[in-house]
Amino acid sequence: MRHHIPKEQKILTYELSCIHGLSDRHVSHYLGISQRTIRRIRKTFRDTGEVGHQLACQGRPCALDGLEFLEGCIERQPDMILSEFLDSIFFFGEHSTE
Repeated sequence: MRHHIPKEQKILTYELSCIHGLSDRHVSHYLGISQRTIRRIRKTFRDTGEVGHQLACQGRPCALDGLEFLEGCIERQPDMILSEFLDSIFFFGEHSTE
């Protein structure tokens, strides 16, 4: 069963295992994660210097580019006033993945 392990718990796992020298069995029992996960956390730390992988880009990529977005705004609401238009652009910029 997969579930997300918070970064803080991964750090604690690494510290208990590598710094304090507890066995994988004891760490697994104390923290409620599998021994295999403990080994993966150690390997990830050895390979990257971090306890978890950082995703380069989270979320779904934006389906529109800037020009398509502007055209869509004009087609959807041709009588949009400037402040509404600027609010739309600001919102789009915050949620763009480019």
